[in-house]
Amino acid sequence: LDLYKILTTAGVGLAPFVPNPDSLSYFSDPSKIKLYLVCGLPIITTKVTTMAEEIIQNKVGLVIDYNEEDLYKAVSYLLDNKKRYRSFKNRAIFLSKRYDINRILSKAFKKI
Repeated sequence: LDLYKILTTAGVGLAPFVPNPDSLSYFSDPSKIKLYLVCGLPIITTKVTTMAEEIIQNKVGLVIDYNEEDLYKAVSYLLDNKKRYRSFKNRAIFLSKRYDINRILSKAFKKI
């Protein structure tokens, strides 16, 4: 619960996963990004995550290469325009509903 309180006061959810095939995050579905969405945080992540395409398609954040310059540009892009930032934030909250466990289980049990 405290984690949610802290994250909802943050501005951006950072998830710059290292593009290393030997890393566990390379083939996993990181819950960190879903947590950021629930907290209404626009996401900045790398192409490594399985959610990269969804982030792009739903315009809830930016997917970058793993380097300092791209990270700096992405943070600046999200934070230098209040209207743009609010738009990313609102879409993040909307998309997070897709990952609500009650909704997922309800849908799954209807199929049984």
